[in-house]
Amino acid sequence: MKNRQKSISILITIVSMAFLGCEGMATLFHGPKPEPPPVTYTVTFIANGASGTPPAEQTVNTGSVIILPDKGSLSSSGNVFVGWNESASGGDITYSVGASVTVTRNMAFYAQWLDGSTPQYTVTFNANGATSGATPAPKTVYRGISITVPAQGTLAYSGKIFGGWNTQASGGGTNYAVGATFTVTGDVMLYAKWQSEVQYTVTYHANGASGAAPTAQTVDPGTVITLPGTGNMTNIGKIFNGWNTQANGGGASYAEGAAYTVNGNVTLYARWRSEIQYTVSYDANGAIGAAPSPQTEDPGTVITLPGTGSMTYTEKIFRGWNTQADGSGTNYAGGTAYTVNGNVTLYAKWSAITLGDTGPAGGLIFYDKGNNSGGWRYLEAAPANTEFTATWGNIASSNGNTSTDVGTGKNNTQILSTLFEQKGELTRAAIRCTHLNINGFTDWFLPSKAELAYMYINLKERGLGDFGKDYYWSSSITLGVGGWYSAWAQRFSDGSEQGGMVHNQSQTYSVRACRQF
Repeated sequence: MKNRQKSISILITIVSMAFLGCEGMATLFHGPKPEPPPVTYTVTFIANGASGTPPAEQTVNTGSVIILPDKGSLSSSGNVFVGWNESASGGDITYSVGASVTVTRNMAFYAQWLDGSTPQYTVTFNANGATSGATPAPKTVYRGISITVPAQGTLAYSGKIFGGWNTQASGGGTNYAVGATFTVTGDVMLYAKWQSEVQYTVTYHANGASGAAPTAQTVDPGTVITLPGTGNMTNIGKIFNGWNTQANGGGASYAEGAAYTVNGNVTLYARWRSEIQYTVSYDANGAIGAAPSPQTEDPGTVITLPGTGSMTYTEKIFRGWNTQADGSGTNYAGGTAYTVNGNVTLYAKWSAITLGDTGPAGGLIFYDKGNNSGGWRYLEAAPANTEFTATWGNIASSNGNTSTDVGTGKNNTQILSTLFEQKGELTRAAIRCTHLNINGFTDWFLPSKAELAYMYINLKERGLGDFGKDYYWSSSITLGVGGWYSAWAQRFSDGSEQGGMVHNQSQTYSVRACRQF
C-alpha cells in the first residue's frame, strides 16, 4: 500500500513538472517568487564653494521625477543663487528652482552662483486665442538659466488641442514641447500652439542622397508651409533641384522655398540633377504662335516630344519635328519618346494639307475647298470614337429651310437645333452634334447631304475613319414618298443615298459630326 502511494506521488510530481516546469513547481510548493527590490538612486546637492547647508540628498526609485529645490541655507558673498547644474563649472544645463528632472542614475547637482549684476529675463506665456482658462505664470530667471517648459495649465480652445509652445503666434517659429528644456537668453514670449484634432504630415525623403532629410512637418489641414532646402543632404555629382511627389520625378515638382498648402499626408522626394544638363529647344520654323518651352534634362533622360501647342501655319499641317529647319535631318513625331544626349534644336515640320490628314481637332480631313473664302477651307470629320446613334426628328421643309450643298451643313444644323429646342427634343442628331466638345473644339455640326457624300468618298472608300456599314444622317431635308418630308441619309456599305419616307423621326442611324477650319 505504501509503495502504491509512493508511486502515485512520484507520478503526480512528474506530470506537474511537465506542465509547470521547475519555476512553476517552486511556485506551487513555496508560493509566488518575491518581486526584486526596486532600483534606487541618490540625488545629492553640493554647495559648490558657498557657505551654509545644501538641501538634503534624495533617494528615489529609477524613473522618478523630482522637483529641484531652492538653495536651502546656502549663501555666497556678492553672488546670487541661480539654480543647479551637474557640472561645478556650469558647463551643462543649469536648471532653475522648480525644474523637473527624471532620475535614471546617481546624480550630483552643484549650486550655481552668478555675480549680482547678471541680468534677469522673463519668459511670458500667451494664450494665443484660447477660448478659456489662464496661462501659466511668467518665469523670471537669470541669463543662461534653463527652465522646464510648462503644460497648458487651464487653457482650452474649443475644437482644438494643445500642441506645445512656439516663439511665434503663427506657429512659424521654434516649437517647444511640454517638459522640454528652454534656456533663457532674453525676454521672450511663448505662444500656445493650437492644432486641429486631424492633422497631416509632410515627410521629406533624401531619395538616394546621404545625410538626413529635413524634419517632417505636422500641421493643420490648409496650412501653408515653406518647403525646405537640402539641409545636410548631399548627393555626389548631383545638384539639389527641389522636391517631387514621386521618387522618379514623375509627380508634381516644387522648388525650394515654395509655398505648399497641406491638404493630406504626403512624402516629398528630393530631386537631384546632374551637374551637366542638356536642353532640347523647339523652333516654330515659320509658323505663328509660340513654340513649346525648352526642356532641360539630365543626360539619358527620356522625354515625350510635344505637339503643335499654339503654333499655326496657314494652309499647312504639323508633321512633327526635325533636326534641320529644311527637314533634311532626323524626323520625330509629336508625342514620341526622345532620349536627351546633347543640346539640340528641333524644328517644326510643316507641309501642305492633304485629304486623310489629321485635322486640328484630331479627326480626319475629307474636303478641300481650295481657298479660304467664308473663313474656312477644309472639312474635318470627328474622330471615330465620338460617333453616336440618334433619331433625326420630324420637321417639314417649310419649317426648316435646309440645303444639300457643301458648306451648308453648319447653317442647317443651327436651323434644326433652334427648331428642336423649341419643341423640347434635345436628343436629336443635330442638337447632339452642337454639344460635342472634342479635344477642346466645340464647333461641330451635322454634315449636309453633299458633305456626307465627300466623307464617304474621301474617307470610307479609302479605308479611313473606321466607319460602319449602316446609314449615316445628314442635315438636309428632302420631300419623300407620299409628300412626307424626311432627311437625307447615306448608306456607308455601298454609298447609296436615300431620302424616302423611311428616314423619318422613328429611325435611329449613325452620326459622324464634322467641322470647318
